[in-house]
Amino acid sequence: MRIQLAPETCNVAAAADRILSEPKGEVPLSVTEAVSLLRQKTGSMRSDADLEALIAKMAAARGVALVMDRKPDQFAPW
Repeated sequence: MRIQLAPETCNVAAAADRILSEPKGEVPLSVTEAVSLLRQKTGSMRSDADLEALIAKMAAARGVALVMDRKPDQFAPW
């Protein structure tokens, strides 16, 4: 059985991979900035919290430092 992913899922994951692969030196990546970049690059309709979780998981797997700088009311809850 083959699992099919929606095209948006692949595009968002690929865009997140590119964002996390950009050299940052010793400066941690802002999760707020990363979510904003993903929105700009993909136009994704996924929730901000979902995009934040995707970025956090991918960053952890790659050893990329993140700053969890989201304010509680900053992202829409949907």
